[in-house]
Amino acid sequence: MQAFRLSAADYLLKPIKENELIDAINKVLNKRNLIESDRKLNFLAQNFKQEKPNVLCIPILNGVEYIPVSEIEYVEASGSYATVALTDGKHKTVSKNLKFFEESLIHFWQFVRVHRSFIINIEMLKAFTKTDSGTIVLKSGKSVSLARDRKDAFLEKLALLNK
Repeated sequence: MQAFRLSAADYLLKPIKENELIDAINKVLNKRNLIESDRKLNFLAQNFKQEKPNVLCIPILNGVEYIPVSEIEYVEASGSYATVALTDGKHKTVSKNLKFFEESLIHFWQFVRVHRSFIINIEMLKAFTKTDSGTIVLKSGKSVSLARDRKDAFLEKLALLNK
């Protein structure tokens, strides 16, 4: 009885049989692995629950600037540079390419790359026409063509917006 109160993994009687000892050792190892796996899962779940910052850090001439992602309407490529268009009408030109922004904004559901030159904030969508592959009109009046190969991803994000 005392063995169970102390959470013993198994109970062996003398004379000890080799296969029973191996089974008891395996039970202990399995229990250790389960405890370690449970600890790792709890750690991952805790990190997953933590809110991601709602700002994008962009490099500027003499430092960095933090822009709330809710204020970004779209990002437009221009060679090895990109222009970040904000909801207040301001534009920030950054010496980073569009791939940098695509990777930086991947954690924010509202951003989708719709063309090789554009990432848009789908919450800034004003209209979408299905002519050809499609044309997107943003709240600022900016019109963006939807690339055929990006249409499915755009429609998935659009469905999320409507939920």
